[in-house]
Amino acid sequence: MNIVIMFPGQGHYSPKSIYQLNLNFPIIKKTFIEASEYAKVDLWKIIKKNKNKKYHIGTQVLLLTICIAIYKMWNSMSIIHPFLMIGHSLGEYAALVCAKTINFSDAINIVMIREKLMLESTNYTKGRMCAILGLKQKYILKICQTISSKTEIVSIASVNTDNQIIIAGNVNGVMNAIQLCKLYGSSHHIILPIKVASHCILMYKVAKQLKNVISTYVFKKPMYKILNPLSIAYYTDVINIKSALVKHLIYTINWKDCILYLKKKKVSLFLEISSNCILTNINKKIIKTSTISLNHYSNFVQAMNIIMKKKKLH
Repeated sequence: MNIVIMFPGQGHYSPKSIYQLNLNFPIIKKTFIEASEYAKVDLWKIIKKNKNKKYHIGTQVLLLTICIAIYKMWNSMSIIHPFLMIGHSLGEYAALVCAKTINFSDAINIVMIREKLMLESTNYTKGRMCAILGLKQKYILKICQTISSKTEIVSIASVNTDNQIIIAGNVNGVMNAIQLCKLYGSSHHIILPIKVASHCILMYKVAKQLKNVISTYVFKKPMYKILNPLSIAYYTDVINIKSALVKHLIYTINWKDCILYLKKKKVSLFLEISSNCILTNINKKIIKTSTISLNHYSNFVQAMNIIMKKKKLH
């Protein structure tokens, strides 16, 4: 049975889901305690304080910890190894930890530095990101190319589905792109609540700095296959992995094409390791294959039942 483990990128998290999972799986809080020692801050306390789920300093480390905690929960009870792992942006770090490529402590250090560099970039990039809904990629690409110049920058940051595409750039570039997308027929747009222009050339300076940081850490060959969401190819070696983590800050995430590629591999089940269901909802707009987020105990039971049923059939 082919199971794909998915780790989401930067976004909101659900404190309620985390608390409820911990009632059934104490390993959740244990993982937070472990991560807090590495980060030198009480991450469990931060979650309790930030019940509004909004972005705050330390969000990236929290999201990484949530992913690792839920994966440990799954791994402690699962009877089958994953066929493959895939991470959306920040989720790549969780995939690498769970595939034994980097230590949890090292991943936390890298992600904390990554977030610091990205936040510092807002002082000189004046970035913005926006989700464009209901407009094909070829039109959005044309719009971005038309607007981009020496003073205005905007490009496609992530292709989530045919009708959900994220753009990033400086404020003027993104706002102008939004207006042109409306003229071309986009149904809606959502400005993301962050000032960092991820997956965009505005992150070039940050990418160079991150490259120097990553070069100081020891990486190992993954014990599971990991799909690179930029190239839609499996990582082959440590050099390839380190290079991709840097490139992720600048280049487009091709999530839709990754999922369509995996569809051809006869995947039986996609599992989202998250406290919400962002990737689950995205996947359901691309394919019909079962996709479940392990953000609730009932979903965990549902996933286990699917696996047991598949095993009996084989």
